[in-house]
Amino acid sequence: MLEALVQAATAKCVEFNIAANLNPTRDAPAIMLMSTLRGITEDLIWLTYLCQLRDGLGKKLIPLLIQENMAKGIDVQRKFFETNNPLQPVFGSGSTASDSRMRTEQAKKDVKAFWVAAGRSGAPSVREMAAAVGLDSTYEFIYFATSNFVHFNPGALLRMGWGETTGPFTFSIENINGYYRNFASFYGAILFVGFNASFGQEYFTAEVGSEVKRLIGLVRKIYRWPEVITFEEMNMPPPMYVMTHALREFMMSEQGSSIAYAEILMEVQGLGRMSSA
Repeated sequence: MLEALVQAATAKCVEFNIAANLNPTRDAPAIMLMSTLRGITEDLIWLTYLCQLRDGLGKKLIPLLIQENMAKGIDVQRKFFETNNPLQPVFGSGSTASDSRMRTEQAKKDVKAFWVAAGRSGAPSVREMAAAVGLDSTYEFIYFATSNFVHFNPGALLRMGWGETTGPFTFSIENINGYYRNFASFYGAILFVGFNASFGQEYFTAEVGSEVKRLIGLVRKIYRWPEVITFEEMNMPPPMYVMTHALREFMMSEQGSSIAYAEILMEVQGLGRMSSA
């Protein structure tokens, strides 16, 4: 089961990167990629964490998580269709409200009992799992940034409006389509490096070491990484990024590793050096 999940998540990551780098005229607006990028980030954190749980506990937890989600889904589905389309047959529609509730509560108890037996009071948060496997930067930046666009965010909606500062404004996701595409393409590549580092030797069916090396080289050459809050949306001229990039390269050549740079790349690459407990 764990192997199947890793393969499925890796396929999603690969296909996401392909979609993020397609010709912009051939696919949906790039803002649609942001929610998937959040899911891929969580997949990497969760699956790396599960693979590193001691005594194969990760494999034991997966069926419990599936059962819990299925029980909740059946209960929600039953309630919805009873109210909105009662003549449509759906899976679980024969259950009573009491039976459905009992199954959901039992599934929750089974998951909680697993974590108690594993020495915890409850399930770890995504942040805690990220810290446990060494993906702090990945969580703090990519997970936050993508969550910013999944949930209600007044700023994310208003940044769609462009025009003169006094108005009128034209609101369209096309106004910032390039920003979302760059964000998805850049950080999607970093997450793929993480998937390869964490699972490549065991789960990948093809050797992609040379491709990963090229990706890392490209990331290091890009002088402006996609930001969460941009100068442009604040109506400020962006700085000369090419100059700051040249300055960084010069300082790194002079001072070597004393210049902090690309921690997130070291973080995702380091997943392959972590042994399971």
